[in-house]
Amino acid sequence: MFMDRLDDPEALRELPGVGYLDQGRPRLNPPQKIADLDGLPRLPFHLIEDPEPYVIYNWVPQGGRCLPLETSRGCPQGCTFCEITSYFGKHYCSQSPERIIEDVRELKERFNIGGVRFFDPNFFLKMSRARALAERMIEGDLDVKWAADGTIMQFRNVDRETLALFHRAGLRFVSFGVESGSERVRRDLLRKRFSNQDCRGVVERFREAGLDFKFNIIIGLPGEQPIETRATVDFAMDILDRYPNAAIGGHMYSFMPLPGTPLTRIAEEKGYRPPEDLEGFADINYTASRNMPWLTARHRRMIHGISTMSYFLSAASDHTPFQGLKRELFRFFRRLYRFRMRRHWFMRTPDIDLWQRIFY
Repeated sequence: MFMDRLDDPEALRELPGVGYLDQGRPRLNPPQKIADLDGLPRLPFHLIEDPEPYVIYNWVPQGGRCLPLETSRGCPQGCTFCEITSYFGKHYCSQSPERIIEDVRELKERFNIGGVRFFDPNFFLKMSRARALAERMIEGDLDVKWAADGTIMQFRNVDRETLALFHRAGLRFVSFGVESGSERVRRDLLRKRFSNQDCRGVVERFREAGLDFKFNIIIGLPGEQPIETRATVDFAMDILDRYPNAAIGGHMYSFMPLPGTPLTRIAEEKGYRPPEDLEGFADINYTASRNMPWLTARHRRMIHGISTMSYFLSAASDHTPFQGLKRELFRFFRRLYRFRMRRHWFMRTPDIDLWQRIFY
């Protein structure tokens, strides 16, 4: 529909979800409702002549060759740092288990994969859908390992039998948005309604079910105090010490103000000025703490040290993403930084510059 109207600027005025220039002035139409995903054509996997640039080995434990797949869009939850509701609203729609099985089976047969990483904003939002998918995977003997994103709140009341079902169906890890070890920060700044004890209970049931997990951390939030940053590090290190198959999701990320989110508006009230062009946004990264005017210089240095060192906590204790000499160096730095972070030694030292040259 959009392509049919490109030559007719007047027709664009009536098309929801479209932004365009009208006599040099930007216009943005009301948002389009999310489409019925089952009603959309299936992805044309046959057009991919060479899948290797997209394959990640062991992205999912025991998965071997792995590929990503999206099965839902949107999220009705109101986390204040997340941009999903900025462009989807609080709408949510998802593919049916039958449609997902079709796509996964084609990926397996066409590209010889053994693992799928579901890249949905909130894969387990409808737990009944996840259960139905697991049952159909088992019934169809699909034999594919998979991983997805979820929340502590969703799994807080999930029983051990359901987790065992997921494991039999091939689920190998879930990525949780824990975000902070400070319950005040999580409750008042992020609008996440679970306690540290809730988190410990969920991950303990995951351990019993043989499921791995990653958990995401955000530090340097507007309104977060240094003592709360240290509490977050302590909470994360306690989980890593208790559960060797746990890992941090990427880094302990420095807060990145995303356009249209409630926390970005708070950041702007505290002096943050967003980039004025795409190049400026491209220069932002998850370890940058320089553009956080609400932080003191000392707190900013702490944030940067935690974020850079935590790169070595992004793999479980028995796994590293490298081979050969790099593998041994990764293990060495992981031991070093776990030691330092337990003792709150967050200062930047020459070894950080060394490993950044080695691994980046």
